[in-house]
Amino acid sequence: MVKHTAYSTAFKSSFVNDFKNSKCKTITKFIVNHPIYYKVKPNTAQLWMKQDFSKDSENNVEIFKKRKRSHEEVESRLVKYIKFRQQRVVIDKCGLSWNLLLRKAHDFHEQISGGNDVSFVGSNGWLLSVLKRNNLKSLKLHGQGGEVSPQKAEELMTAFHN
Repeated sequence: MVKHTAYSTAFKSSFVNDFKNSKCKTITKFIVNHPIYYKVKPNTAQLWMKQDFSKDSENNVEIFKKRKRSHEEVESRLVKYIKFRQQRVVIDKCGLSWNLLLRKAHDFHEQISGGNDVSFVGSNGWLLSVLKRNNLKSLKLHGQGGEVSPQKAEELMTAFHN
């Protein structure tokens, strides 16, 4: 099976500009003479030659446009909520759980859509992506360690030992 290589727009643009400025007549010869482009297949390069990578190009808007994410407002509200809870956890000792975050996301979606839009799933993968996009790596999900006395901890754990 042939492995597909994804090339950045900057790489494609660089290839097209270098080829246009070179004295090579064919793409194959250009690839052979330029080792940094050795993985590029000639058919792929021919498709790139048809695209316009100049900054003034109308096609450029589509090429450089970030993918539109659905439910950006839900994500925005959830991130604000998480940041608020991170500040308040020290004061009120109410932490966050994964399920609570998913429930909050669904609640925010309900508020925004008024219950009319049923397309929001709010899966574990979606939440993980939201946390990654917003650089929320070390979420403090619960209060500080050592808050519960050893006696209280033992008392609570006896239910699980039976």
